[in-house]
Amino acid sequence: RDIVDVDEKETEKMIKQFEGDKQSRKKIEKLIRRKQEDAMVVAAVLDRYFVCLPSPLFEETLCEYFIDAQEQNEEDWQAVKTCIVELLLKVPVRNRKVIMRLLSFFRLAAVNRSESPSNIEEVASEIGQAFCSYFWRPESAEDRAKYAEAGVFASLLTKMIIGYAELSAAVSVSV
Repeated sequence: RDIVDVDEKETEKMIKQFEGDKQSRKKIEKLIRRKQEDAMVVAAVLDRYFVCLPSPLFEETLCEYFIDAQEQNEEDWQAVKTCIVELLLKVPVRNRKVIMRLLSFFRLAAVNRSESPSNIEEVASEIGQAFCSYFWRPESAEDRAKYAEAGVFASLLTKMIIGYAELSAAVSVSV
């Protein structure tokens, strides 16, 4: 996965904005809407942000919740949502806020990149596959291979992006 090479000063500026308040977030949203190059800057900022995290946003002990959510009937969004909400409520509040903020950006990126409403799921899937390893990092190589092969994390992240509005309301996190 290659991140487009971006101007270092622009990236630092974006990192500061990303860590800021709602006004700063709105500036980033405008940049995402403005043109494709800016979306690449945001992707580079997110990549650097994730690399700096001392641990994943979801602890390995929560992996069973991923499996439970993944095993739910794909057509039954309520069952999947219930599993995801249970998972999010077990995450420390600080991590939960970061997760929900990132999901809001991912959702915004998916909506802005898709050419039609039916295409949002496809774009969300691409985003989910690109960023899932930063959300979850199973410790053993065997577990990493098992979850990667099953597509558990990427699929679940895609569902979280698509259902962001409902999840946000369910876990009462304001972004």
